[in-house]
Amino acid sequence: SEANNRIYRILFNKEGKAQLAMQQYQEWLSGEPAGPLLTYLLGISDPNDEDTDRDGMSDGYEYWVTEWNLEDNIWEMNPLTGTDVFRDTDDDSFDCDGNGFISDSESFDNLAEYESRVYGKKIAVDTIPNETGLVSYGADAINAQIEENGLSYQAAFGYLYSSFISKSIKSSERMGLINSVDYNNFNTSLAGVSDPTDGDSDRDGMPDGWEFCYSIYGEFLPVNSFRWSMNPVNSLDVDYDPDADGWYDRTLSDLPAEQGTWEGRQFTPSSIDSQLGQGAQPLYFSNIMEFDNGTHPLDQDSDDDSTVMIPFFQDGSVVAYVQDSNLSDGREVFKYGTNPLDNDTDGDMMPDFYEYYRGWNETNDNWSSYLQISVVWYQVTPVVWKPVDVSSGIISRTQLDWAWFTHDPT
Repeated sequence: SEANNRIYRILFNKEGKAQLAMQQYQEWLSGEPAGPLLTYLLGISDPNDEDTDRDGMSDGYEYWVTEWNLEDNIWEMNPLTGTDVFRDTDDDSFDCDGNGFISDSESFDNLAEYESRVYGKKIAVDTIPNETGLVSYGADAINAQIEENGLSYQAAFGYLYSSFISKSIKSSERMGLINSVDYNNFNTSLAGVSDPTDGDSDRDGMPDGWEFCYSIYGEFLPVNSFRWSMNPVNSLDVDYDPDADGWYDRTLSDLPAEQGTWEGRQFTPSSIDSQLGQGAQPLYFSNIMEFDNGTHPLDQDSDDDSTVMIPFFQDGSVVAYVQDSNLSDGREVFKYGTNPLDNDTDGDMMPDFYEYYRGWNETNDNWSSYLQISVVWYQVTPVVWKPVDVSSGIISRTQLDWAWFTHDPT
């Protein structure tokens, strides 16, 4: 059993100096009640082993951040049992694929939160270049503060402390206990850890589990530097756009779409203060925008409606087709006003890509174009009209007049 193995390690590390305890241990193994000394040993952590239960989490970490679960009548973390690695104390794991279950790869459990101070996202370390080595979430947050806010290393490291302590009164009190004996205890043992008792460790408005779920390492906009795409202890990642699905080719003459929210196929405009003005600056569809809109932060086109293929010509012949990514998530929101989660925004059974391809007028920034498409009908009799042209007794194809044509997916 787990307790058996733990006591065995404690006693046999004493090199024969614990004869009484060994006798009680053997009696206990044979089925007798545990003696007084053994009873005491069963309830303590090993002072000579930083991880008594060998569950991958240090005893100090489990001791300082544990909380009592009234419903299950257990400690959320316990240095004497390894089963707590699978618990999610702050219940911040996220169902990334939307199948109604939290898989092992989606679970931001107690162990994953602890390991983040070493590996970042352990199951995504293969996205880190080999020559870089491991990049913890803490180190990543420090790099971000140095490069993006111009802080010194010392000030950036201090950000990890202030971020942890300032979340709540409970976090502040916990920090006081952690550093009660050694004022530097947190900095040397826990700095950079994702808080397993708080669902949003960096208070950036994105749940830790959601950030963990979509966390990969790479070079992302707009910082153009290597980062974890999302990091539970880096509040600056709200502005990152890891899937590069924003509106980057804006011109001063472009008219942005009305901003608002979609509920099903019902659009509710946002306040005037939330509307976009004209400008030439690129608009990044950032992580926080992806979270607020429910889109996939690592997929440019969450509803898969960028299906139009643009032919590429060489010497007058088509040699390849390139996907038209105009209906990326960010462009749907910023430029076209369509729903990035619905490939038929208005539900008229004509998909957005078709209405975009047929109806978008780039010159006017709207869905109407003045085209020569209106049929001119010829009056054959007072009551009969036909779509033909009759001139000098010769019947020919009808003429076309100019008219406004609208294909609006919203």
